[in-house]
Formats: sequence, C-alpha cells, structure tokens
Amino acid sequence: SSSLSPRPSSSVRIDTGDALMDREYFARADFGLWRGPIRPSTDGQIVVRDPKLKLVGEHTITVRARTIGDPNSLEPEDGAQSVTVWVDAEAPKVSLELVGHDVVAHGHDVGTSDEQLAWQWQLDDGSWSDSSSTSVRSVAELTAHGARRVAVRALDRAGNVSKAAGL
Repeated sequence: SSSLSPRPSSSVRIDTGDALMDREYFARADFGLWRGPIRPSTDGQIVVRDPKLKLVGEHTITVRARTIGDPNSLEPEDGAQSVTVWVDAEAPKVSLELVGHDVVAHGHDVGTSDEQLAWQWQLDDGSWSDSSSTSVRSVAELTAHGARRVAVRALDRAGNVSKAAGL
C-alpha cells in the first residue's frame, strides 16, 4: 500500500497591501538572492518562488518595490518589508492507547514538536472539542459522559489536521 503525501510548492503568496499596477516587486527568502521583478495580480498579491520554501520551518520573506520603468525608484534594503511564514505541508501522525485508567494520545509531526501539538477529542459521533494541549483523558471522565467510543486528532503549528485515531 502506498500513500501520497502533500509536497510543499516552494511558493508563498503575499498581499502587498496595494493593487497599484505601476509597481513591481523584488523578493528574497531567508536573506538569499533577490528575485524579480514580480508583478502583482489585480488583487495586489505577489507569488514569491524559492526552493528554500520547500523546507519545513520558519522562513523570512523580504520584499522591496519600485515603479515600473524606473530602476532608481527601488526601495533601499533597510526600507524593505519582511514577513515570517511557517512552512509545513504534512499533517501529524497520531495513535491512541489505553494506559491503566487513562486514554493517552501520542502524536508526531515533522514541523511541530510533539509537545506543541494541539488536541481535539470526540466522544462517540459527537462534535470535536476545541483544541487544547490535553493529550490524556481519564476513562472515568469519558464513561461519565456515557461515551462508548473516543477519538482524537492533532493539529500542528501550520494548522494541518491529522487523521483521527480511536478506541
């Protein structure tokens, strides 16, 4: 059995805050080489492409603007705007086990430490709980609610949601 995992695209969309058609942009990822000129879409967004953006983790995108046709209008580097993005295309992997009188969720993710995963719980076929750091629930607490089945899923820092694991 094989499964496909999502692949980072090496691109990030950035809202420039203006839709001026007379401006173009230059951008770089993680203090690398400047790329451009990049023309914004009609809604003021630019797409920054860089192979570094395939790597899981935090990246800094720096953007400078200039008036089209006027190379001398390029903003100086110290006036450039920066944004930090978190790249992680894969959802966490989770499992659930009964340990003594507790139901214990275990999770692992490539881009988020296990301790930073957020957990959502579901009793029977009810709605999912709000996210919390709670990865252990007591059997007594669950059965007090009349639950016959419990499921858990994890969310990572990028907002990816795992498949549910249940007992």
